[in-house]
Amino acid sequence: MAEKDIEKAEEKEEETAGIEDNFTEDEKENDQPIEKGILNKKKQSAEIKKLSAKLEEKQKVLDIKEQQILEFKDKLVRMAAEFDNYKKRTAKEMDSRYSDAKGDVLKNFMPVLDNFERAISAYPENENQSYLDGFKLIMKQISDLMIQSGVEEIDALGKPFDPEFHNAVMHIEDDSYGQNQVVEVFEKGYKLGNKVLRYSMVKVAN
Repeated sequence: MAEKDIEKAEEKEEETAGIEDNFTEDEKENDQPIEKGILNKKKQSAEIKKLSAKLEEKQKVLDIKEQQILEFKDKLVRMAAEFDNYKKRTAKEMDSRYSDAKGDVLKNFMPVLDNFERAISAYPENENQSYLDGFKLIMKQISDLMIQSGVEEIDALGKPFDPEFHNAVMHIEDDSYGQNQVVEVFEKGYKLGNKVLRYSMVKVAN
C-alpha cells in the first residue's frame, strides 16, 4: 500500500513539473514575439520616414531641374527668334547696300546721256548723217544698259507736279495749262525701283 502511494505521489510531481515547464515555455514564447513585433514596427516606421524624406528631396531636385529646363527652353526660343530677325535684317541691309551701290554707279551714266541728247539736238540737220547715227547708237546702248539694270525714266512732261519725283525750278501762270501741270523738263529724272536716283528738273504752270 505504501509503495502505491509513493508511485502516485511521484506521478503527481511529474505532472506538476510538466505543467510548470509548459507554462514557463508558453510565457517565453508569448513575451518574445510581442517585443520583437514592436521593435520591427518601430524600425519599419523609421525606414518609411527616411525613404519619404529621400523621396521629397528627389522630388525637389526634379522640380528644380524641370524649372531649369523650361527656362533654358524659353531662352532657346527667344534666341532662335532673335537670330531669325537678325538674318532677315542683315539680308535686308545687304540688299539695300547692293541697291545703293548699284544706284551710285548708274547715276554716273546720267550726265553722259544728257550730253548725248544735247549733242544730238544741237547737231545740224542733213550734215554728216553717219556721225549723227553713231551718236544715236551710242546713246541707245547706254540707255538700254540702264533699262536692263532696272532704271526707269520718270514721266514728267504734261503730268501733275509730284514733289516725290519732280523738282520745280520755274513757275509760270498760263491758263492754257492745268493746275500744277509740268510744262517743260529741263533735266530728266530717273528711278531704280521705288528709289529716286535723280529728280526731274521741271517748269510748273499755275
